[in-house]
Amino acid sequence: SENADEAEWQAVLHGSAHISAGTVDEEMSEAADQDTFPNARTEDILQGKETIIEAVQGSVAEVIAHRQILLGNAYPFTIEQNTLVHKPPTLPIYELLLGICQAPTLTTRPYVELPRIFETLSVLAGRGYLGSQANGYRMGWPRPTTMTHFKKAIADLKTQSGNFTSEWYWSPAEHLPDDPSPKFVKEDGLDIVVWSRWPDGRTGQLYLLGQCACGGDWLDKDQDLVLDNLQQWFHLPRVKPLRSFFTPRYAVEGILNEMSHKAGLMFDRVRMVNALNAPHIADDINLLANNIQTCLDIAKQPLTA
Repeated sequence: SENADEAEWQAVLHGSAHISAGTVDEEMSEAADQDTFPNARTEDILQGKETIIEAVQGSVAEVIAHRQILLGNAYPFTIEQNTLVHKPPTLPIYELLLGICQAPTLTTRPYVELPRIFETLSVLAGRGYLGSQANGYRMGWPRPTTMTHFKKAIADLKTQSGNFTSEWYWSPAEHLPDDPSPKFVKEDGLDIVVWSRWPDGRTGQLYLLGQCACGGDWLDKDQDLVLDNLQQWFHLPRVKPLRSFFTPRYAVEGILNEMSHKAGLMFDRVRMVNALNAPHIADDINLLANNIQTCLDIAKQPLTA
């Protein structure tokens, strides 16, 4: 999967790339060298490297073909023989999600903009999945200056989600401060909230509480969002919310199975793209067009000293 990502990214940068463009290929081919097998003949080592590279190329092609099947026309690449060709769409959503994964860092400027736009896109993806009655709220840090305190942001969420009795009611445990500063708590793992309203406007609606993970350590983030921890600050909705996990990474089947069990409803890159193609959020996506392109350009920038 990482090799496929690298090949796709090279195609985005240069228009096309051989499917063996992944840097991990070189590392794998080094598994068979003279230092590892000091008594091996040179021709055997070379043959071993060729075998490894051919196997990797085959697996990369399989991953790419699977992505093509999953995304259909939303997949912005085609394979021509052993070359991956980029077909730029009107709105490069897949490319941006891929670029977030390929960025040299996510913690320094200007790359810090990438996790922020990802959280915004995650709200829209959740709305795309839940349907035309859905709405959402970005809780992740940094928030607008008027909402830096967790207490105020939760109050705003309560109002926007329907202001139902006891839902999102601020009531911290005795050992916790009533209005903690951002240094004490920012969002406690709650990056986004998405809900689907009933047409009758009454209480008991479905909520997705989402954790967003962009970095290379995304597999270690499956327990960052814990409902019991949130209940120390406020009353959860009447219907138990559904934990969800959003990542720009591509989850292969084994990881998808494991993360769905541990982290909740999974939105990986493929599911994000599919959800963001929902017709009822098209206008909201189009409003982000300039930001999406700007952030893709940021992801393309090499890290400078």
